[in-house]
This record gives sequence, structure tokens and C-alpha cells, in this order.
Amino acid sequence: MTDKAETLYTKEQMLTCPAVMVAPREQWYVAALANEITRGVLPRQILDDHILFYRTEDGTPVALADRCPHRGVPLSMGTVQGDSIRCAYHGFEFGQTGACRHIPSQSTIVPQLRVRSYPLIEIGPYVWIWMGDPARADETLLPDQFELGLARPGFKITPLFVMEMRCNFQLLHENLLDTSHITFLHPGLIDSGSMADTSFKTSFGGGRVRISRDLIESPNPVMARTFHLTPGKPVRRILTTDAIPPQMSLISNVFTDPENPDAPPHILLNPQAITPTGRNRVFNFMVVSSSYQDDQPDDVVPHLQKLLDQDRVVLEAVQKRYDEQGWDLPEVSVKADAAALNFRRYMANMVQAERAGGGAEKTLRTA
Repeated sequence: MTDKAETLYTKEQMLTCPAVMVAPREQWYVAALANEITRGVLPRQILDDHILFYRTEDGTPVALADRCPHRGVPLSMGTVQGDSIRCAYHGFEFGQTGACRHIPSQSTIVPQLRVRSYPLIEIGPYVWIWMGDPARADETLLPDQFELGLARPGFKITPLFVMEMRCNFQLLHENLLDTSHITFLHPGLIDSGSMADTSFKTSFGGGRVRISRDLIESPNPVMARTFHLTPGKPVRRILTTDAIPPQMSLISNVFTDPENPDAPPHILLNPQAITPTGRNRVFNFMVVSSSYQDDQPDDVVPHLQKLLDQDRVVLEAVQKRYDEQGWDLPEVSVKADAAALNFRRYMANMVQAERAGGGAEKTLRTA
């Protein structure tokens, strides 16, 4: 069920304040990295719904509402038995459709003994979940897997980790569209110190927002290790964020040799799946896809976790201040914020369209 307090925010308020953006439900969101869902039980909260995940004996992922309809015990406290989940309290078992399949104390099963089952699609490193009406689940709304770098011949895909942040998902989207902050919040980690001073281009249309910066850099040892480059050797770098509302931002780094521009580019794609969990909480699913086959350095995960943790600390501080003082705190924007503000407009229009029953996807495709 959608958080009742969030539904009170108007389109104008969402346009004014990124900390109160509402997440549309008639969409696919990444529920988990594929390797997170096993024959065990994975409890997770998505768009305020408590959901449990597990795999059947043939490996099919299952998502069920995490509450036994008998006496309300979380089903995630139970265990997987065959293709069913067994409640820890009285042993009732529920199958992948959500229907009760077994009651130890009787043979009759009434139709009311069922839980909600959520549509899932497993593609590559992700398991996607449809949070709206199951009858309206539309696979055409899934982001293009080739574009995300997850279906490109010769590219190596590496699932890394999941991080939860206590902030509105819109703040994370806007952070990823704001590449000027890299120089100051992440000094020396993923740029040589000149990103903020580099000119940028933005574009928007058809439900997408893009910001791109094109510069020559001489990687320091940390940056070189992150991107598999040679320290001190100048490279041309094109850094692009493609924001795909409401659930994805694709970070693209394309490196070429200024002295040999016709050589194959060195490409690292980072599709960041952004999934609201509860009120002003969000998951960021970290995956990388590279045109090169080298193994990631042993310290790449803690390095990227440090990077995202720096974002997390700032975004949680921003969210806390809005929560304490209200959505209408003044906000002054500059030219570099154009992409983020356009994305905010797309999101507010998407929510407005869903509330009106017009279909968020139609609004985005014609915007």
C-alpha cells in the first residue's frame, strides 16, 4: 500500500522539493540482484510493501506479500519447503501463486487463505518486480538491456553490491545527474580534479534526461585503478549520465587515446538501479559492465562502497533537514542543475498521470 502521507503532496510541491517525490507503482523496479535470491528466504521492503523472495526447486524466483493471512506472522520468519513457503507459526504453506497449499490441522482450504504474488522478471544480473496491478504488468516498460550494457557482445558484467540510503529516491537520481559534485565530494577517487570546471551538455525528451562532459584527464593512481587505465597517461573521457525514470540511471565512461583516437574505446558502464523501499528510503543496486575482460581489482567493492557512502551521508543530511523544517525550504539552482530539474519534472508528471489514471508511460513517451 502506498504511504498515505506521501499521497498528500501535490505536483507543485514535488516540483519544488526533491525530498517528497512519490514513486509511481505501475512500473518495474529492481527487487534484487539475481544472486541475492536463493532457496533461502530474502525479506525486503519495496514501495512500503513488505515482500519475501525465494526460488522454487527449478530456480524460478518468487515474490509474495510477507504476512500470513491466518494470524499475521511475517512469512519470512518461515522456511522454504519444496516450491512453497511454510509459516513458522502454524505451518501453513503458500505456493508461488500466493494460494495456501497445506494446513496441518485440516484438509479444507478456503480461498481467502492466500497472499499477494508479485510479477517478477529475471534478466541478467537483476530480478525486476511489478509493483502495480498484476493485470497491467507491461514488459515493454522495462529499460532496454542493450542500452544498459547488459546484453552487449564481448562486455563483462559484474554484479557488486546493494546499498540502502535513508533519503527520497529523487535525491539519489539528482545526485547522479549532478556530475559537478564529483570533484569536491569524491576528491581524487574518480576524477583528476577538473570535472566540475568542464563544460557540459544536457538533453531531454521522450522520458529521458542526459548530461555529458567531455574532457582530457591524466588519471591519478586511484582513478587509474578504478577504470583500468595507466596512471599519468592522458585520456579523453566522455562521462554521461542517462536518467531513465523512475528506476534507473546509466553512468557511462568512455575513454579513448588522444594520440590514437581510432583505437577501440575503453568503456565502463554502470547501470544504477534505484528502488524506493519505504518512506524516504532507497536501494541502489550496483552493477558494472565493461568492454574489457580484466578482473576488477580486489579493492573495487570497498572503493565503490566508500564512494557511494560519501553520497549517502550528504543525501541523508539533506533529507533530514527537509524532514525537520518542511518541504518548502528555499532552493536556488544554477545551470548545472538543468538535468536534475528536468528529471524532477518528468517524475512529477509521471506521478500526476498515474493518479489521474492516464498511464505514466504514455505521459513520458510523449513528453
